Amino acid sequence: MWAGSDGRGSAAAVGPARERATRVDWSAVLAGLDQTRSAAFAAADADGLAGVYAAGSPALVRDKQLLDQLRASGHTARGVRLLPTSIHVVESTDHRVVLRVVDVMPPYELVAAKGGVSSRPGRAAARWTVTLMREGPAWQVYDVGRD
Repeated sequence: MWAGSDGRGSAAAVGPARERATRVDWSAVLAGLDQTRSAAFAAADADGLAGVYAAGSPALVRDKQLLDQLRASGHTARGVRLLPTSIHVVESTDHRVVLRVVDVMPPYELVAAKGGVSSRPGRAAARWTVTLMREGPAWQVYDVGRD
């Protein structure tokens, strides 16, 4: 989801939650999830989202709808990236974490099946609440909401 972090992410929480949260590099976790998500959008492949989202998560449902719209219009989206400028831990347990993330989305491209490419502007900084769930050894997104 949020790749290309420039290392400015931080973990800020209180008590035991802070102790658990500081063991995880949330910038790296989000970067990996974002890379997988970006590849799924570049291929308009909903199955590619399985490595990003917890099964049955609200965020998965929304991204599958976006991919359905892309496929129906005969497009893929190349270079869809979310770049965090800050990451703060709000809550943390061994199997669930809530992050407050500020990110930007740089310009990306819509690629038509027939070969045409059009540039899209991306967006300025936005603030999100991101809930991650641990699925085995990996963290996956459960939900993302505008903060």
